[in-house]
Amino acid sequence: AETVPAGDLAISVSVDQVHAVAGLIQPGDKVDILLDINGNQETTLYQQVPVLAVGTTLVPAPGTAPSGTQTTAPTASNVITFAVTPAAAARIALADSNGGGVTGGIYLALEAAGNPAAAPTTITSANLIPGNTTSGG
Repeated sequence: AETVPAGDLAISVSVDQVHAVAGLIQPGDKVDILLDINGNQETTLYQQVPVLAVGTTLVPAPGTAPSGTQTTAPTASNVITFAVTPAAAARIALADSNGGGVTGGIYLALEAAGNPAAAPTTITSANLIPGNTTSGG
């Protein structure tokens, strides 16, 4: 509980290697949470979400030094835990439960260190190909 920022909640999702950037996500990283809506729309749900834990490997508590035994090798786990607001936790829980029309599940995109937030993106079949100005086949 010491690693969860005041006012936030910790919530976990279970994702496979494809949905979790091939297992490269580590505690302390930031990720974007993407959703597949009804199989015909991909949208960004949240950006730059702090990762508290991968499996049972936690980010160090504030004011503590990382353990000297930690390595930079990815932690093999399909459970990723985030720190988010209570409203965001409710949305993530609904999306993870296959509710709200989420059919393809949650995808995580690993943020590069220091990346500024970008405008959220929604992709549909009409704008899948950059520069496509046609509305049909």
